[in-house]
Amino acid sequence: MSQAEFCRQIDVERNQYNPFEKAKRRITIEVALKIKHRFNISLDWIYADDPASLSNELYSKLTKRQDR
Repeated sequence: MSQAEFCRQIDVERNQYNPFEKAKRRITIEVALKIKHRFNISLDWIYADDPASLSNELYSKLTKRQDR
C-alpha cells in the first residue's frame, strides 16, 4: 500500500504523516489511534514495537516486507 493510500484510509494528510514514517517526529496519539481503529493494530506495536500484540498473519506480512 502506498503512503498516499495509507493516509487516505486513516484520514490523515501525507505531510502530517510523513515525518512519523521517516522517524523525524514521534507519532501523535491521535494518528496512532486512527491506525489502531482502521487496521486493528495495538498501540503496543505502534509505540513499543511489541510483536506479541500482533496477529500471526500480520506479523508474518510485516517481517516479509522488511526482508525485501
